Amino acid sequence: MKQEIKLNRTDDRPVAFWGEEIINETTKDRDATRWWTIRVFRTDDGYMVGIARITCWKNERDDYWAYEARTKSDVGTVIKNHLPQIETPKQAKMHREYLDLTDRVNRMLNTVESFTKESS
Repeated sequence: MKQEIKLNRTDDRPVAFWGEEIINETTKDRDATRWWTIRVFRTDDGYMVGIARITCWKNERDDYWAYEARTKSDVGTVIKNHLPQIETPKQAKMHREYLDLTDRVNRMLNTVESFTKESS
């Protein structure tokens, strides 16, 4: 069911749109102190992708991004273009987790889209 969605953006105003959430994936596990979350919404014009990097550390802040994507392929491109830079072993671990998350999101997007086509 479509509803009004607002996605936060770091250092920018939130973006609001009408859509339906079709994917909500995260790298968070029980012991995580930092993690990524990716949400994908279907809109009348294509998709909106919300990406968040969340932290529990005192001197760090959460970061949020929102992107428009016209096609399923664009969703994958947006997510892959957002891959974090690798500078330390900890960041390399987060990079691998992000890649795994990206793969899960792409598989889920394919599943959602094929289910939608079958239901039409």
